[in-house]
Amino acid sequence: MSAMKLALLCLITILLSSLAEGQKGASGKTGNDLLPACTAALDEVDGRSISADQMLAGRACGYYVAGFLDGWGFGQVAAQGTKETAICPPEGFTSVQAIRIFTKWMREHPEKLNEGAGPLLFFALRDAFGCKSS
Repeated sequence: MSAMKLALLCLITILLSSLAEGQKGASGKTGNDLLPACTAALDEVDGRSISADQMLAGRACGYYVAGFLDGWGFGQVAAQGTKETAICPPEGFTSVQAIRIFTKWMREHPEKLNEGAGPLLFFALRDAFGCKSS
């Protein structure tokens, strides 16, 4: 097994173990933390007036989502040559689109907001862009 595939396997194992134990994940952030922050991010992107505190919170959401997407992209490179992937976004997919999807998903699943933000973002993107079996 190559080092990249081993790293991906370790990352998936950590993610799944945090899901199973209901932990917040490495960042310690939950959906309760990110829903207002991501809402502020979208308010700013959409041109609505927000406070300086909301702007900072919105930027934190943007950085969180961008970091997740970067990590996911690394995982795709590490898994290159295998057929296993759970998220298949369209060409040109952006972090703002991910924030919109994540925010909508959290509003539709309020019972999960106490769970780790990383797994919730994964579920939101998987629900929106789950890969089709060939």
